[in-house]
Amino acid sequence: TWLLIDSVTYGNEFYRDTITICNDTVNYKITTSNTNCISESSISGDNFSDVLPPKPPVINYVSVDTSNNLVNISWSKGYPEDTEAYIILKLIGGAWVPIDTVFGINNTSYLNVNSSATNQSECYGIAAFDSCRYGNPLSANTSPMSIPHCTIYLETVHDICNQTISLSWNNYSTWSTGVLNYEIFYNENGGNFISHSIVNGNKQTINNINPNSLYCFFIRAISVNLIDTSLSNQNCIFTNYPFISDTNYLQNVSVIAETQIEVKIYTPPYNTVNGYRINRSEDGITFNQIGTVTRTANPIIYFDNNVKPSTNSYSYNVIPIDSCDNITNKTSNIGKTIKLEVNDQGGSYVNKLSWEPYLN
Repeated sequence: TWLLIDSVTYGNEFYRDTITICNDTVNYKITTSNTNCISESSISGDNFSDVLPPKPPVINYVSVDTSNNLVNISWSKGYPEDTEAYIILKLIGGAWVPIDTVFGINNTSYLNVNSSATNQSECYGIAAFDSCRYGNPLSANTSPMSIPHCTIYLETVHDICNQTISLSWNNYSTWSTGVLNYEIFYNENGGNFISHSIVNGNKQTINNINPNSLYCFFIRAISVNLIDTSLSNQNCIFTNYPFISDTNYLQNVSVIAETQIEVKIYTPPYNTVNGYRINRSEDGITFNQIGTVTRTANPIIYFDNNVKPSTNSYSYNVIPIDSCDNITNKTSNIGKTIKLEVNDQGGSYVNKLSWEPYLN
């Protein structure tokens, strides 16, 4: 059965045909006609075998699904049309390892349910094979692997004392057009993701973060042609603030000499304080800082040597200094010295002692 496949103008005695069969004999003949007759050429043919593999696929992007940190791969449709399937390869331990096969020339995406892009950057390549088999044993015509693409891996570092989060990530380096920029997205405590900034490099510092909040980030790379994008893993970090216990207890203040008062402070072992600021008041209302004390033993002891306890009562409180050397807002209870007064009773051999109750 002869099939008309094409025609050319008279005087053009050349034609190129594309063979898509795997292994078979193909015959050709040429016909020409005018108003009176039809002329046919001789028949010429040969056995043809398809031993050429498809072209290497072109990966559009590899991207991380930020809802589950699984990797999604997208590539362009294979060529030629007898492409039968695509081999998914992953770089594991320095070697390219096939992890799956996607059948169908028009199936051009793949989700790796076994990916671990939350822990590292992952690199992927694609190879294609057609429907023809040859050799002994028979094997498919398989293309070389595509240019590999690697996911963006985002890392974060929380600076507790400066209240910042530093972001860093690897560049997306295999788009033929290059990367236009990177956009940083974040949310706080499960809110909606919003864009924080657009940068050209692969580092950024987020300032003025709130303590004791859950921040989540991801990066979106945008290609120069504005067509392809790639998302990084989602990285979440809780901004722990140095724990300051509510138990910052002024155990007692006591006069131990004519010009010396001892202040004892109790703090629980799990309290993350560097020390305390010592405040003193002579009227019980206005407190002024008179010194600081570092955390050593428990209780912490401070000696106030600039006092006249025989003529004045003194009130004290203390304020914790956290491990970042910041003054906190957790003021302790108040301790007040006991001022004793003695009055004789005019020859009755009786002395009257009076004092104020010890405070707190």
